[in-house]
Amino acid sequence: MSRMEAWVYARVSTEEQAARGYSLSGQVEAAEAKAKALGIAPENIHTFEEQATGASLERPVLESLRSKARERPPVYLIMYDPDRLARNLTHQLLLTDEWRGLGIELVFINFDWSETPEGMLYYQLRGMFAQYEREKIKERTARGRLEKMKKYRKLSMDPRLYGYTFNTDQDVLEVNEHEAKVIQWLFHEAAAGRTPGELKEVLDEEGISAPRGDNWHRTTIARILRNESYTGRYFAYKCDYQQGRRRFRPKEEQFQLSIPPLISEALYAAVQKELDNRRRFSKRSDNEPALLSGRLICSCGAAMRVENKGGGRRYYVCCNRKIQSCSQPYQPVQRIDELVFEQLRMYMEPYFKEAAKLKEIPRVKELKKGVQRTERSRLVRLLAAGHITAADFKVWEEAQAERARAEELELPQSFHREAQVGLVKLLVQQAVFIDRNDIELRLKFVPEGAVRYDR
Repeated sequence: MSRMEAWVYARVSTEEQAARGYSLSGQVEAAEAKAKALGIAPENIHTFEEQATGASLERPVLESLRSKARERPPVYLIMYDPDRLARNLTHQLLLTDEWRGLGIELVFINFDWSETPEGMLYYQLRGMFAQYEREKIKERTARGRLEKMKKYRKLSMDPRLYGYTFNTDQDVLEVNEHEAKVIQWLFHEAAAGRTPGELKEVLDEEGISAPRGDNWHRTTIARILRNESYTGRYFAYKCDYQQGRRRFRPKEEQFQLSIPPLISEALYAAVQKELDNRRRFSKRSDNEPALLSGRLICSCGAAMRVENKGGGRRYYVCCNRKIQSCSQPYQPVQRIDELVFEQLRMYMEPYFKEAAKLKEIPRVKELKKGVQRTERSRLVRLLAAGHITAADFKVWEEAQAERARAEELELPQSFHREAQVGLVKLLVQQAVFIDRNDIELRLKFVPEGAVRYDR
């Protein structure tokens, strides 16, 4: 194949055709004329046409073009405008650097491109404005849909709600009789006490397709049973996207529309009560906090998170396991928690003994006072009988006072040294902490900071 080739990349999306009058044929015609003006023979002009949004680089035609360019780069790559590459400036610069590195000369119909500092600056400014324009189009589209809902109280797009079919002529939801029967059966069976797992098995056995056409999942059924839209109240404008993240709007910011109800309010309330009770009294421990949640560090230096595998099986997993291929195996939460808990128990045991001694001090003091009273009475009788002198009695009293002062200081000194770091004080106040079944209390044993786990 001759090296003197020119490739044409043309892209259009539906919103751009409506807003700016772009068309694939118009772009291709202008680009081919430019290629001929550059001296490229018609048989060496190859066209890549794509109908897709420029918000993402994951476009089939673009990916094919990039792959072929790495194998045999053309002399020219011709486009109508830089925003045909991408609407995001970062994506534009990435593609530009990639193709310039392959020796490909970029040619734009609607833009005077030059590889000078001024030309690059202007190129980047154009990309910034293209990105800004795309965000404005999105904002205007969203605002237009909301105004349509408020003015006509109709949907502006298909919400894909199982049990209904969207009437595109009237912009309303109509009951899908077949799917509506499935919805009604699900709610009645759930109210009678059947679990989402049991309902899934029945639906799969009956060969009833799920909303996306595949097998049913428990989570899909659970979402349906929690969806109040089936009572006739559909809330539109539920979420928006900021910086690529979905944010659910508060209920007061959503827009309520009336749709044909499939179930009664009473049935919906009964199902919610049943689901709440099952969740409250479930014996599964998937949602219980782990002893070291948020505090366990892998030997590679990354944090370890808790991952639920269902059926009560939970593991501590290194966050670098997928990113940097850390070889740390999955560590069962129960085993690691028990190991750490046992170490904590052994570490705290001396302080519990100190606390127990401290609790015994008042009783010991009372016993000693009783002994001292008995001894004093005996010595008084001996003094009265003349068996000892007053000086002897005074020496005994001074010795007792000195011993009492020494005993008063002996135990609390070591005890209060540890109390300064807050450990023993905590244990004295909450002596019931060592309860293997009380996860919340066990958490309080973990010192602030992280616990390192080495393989």
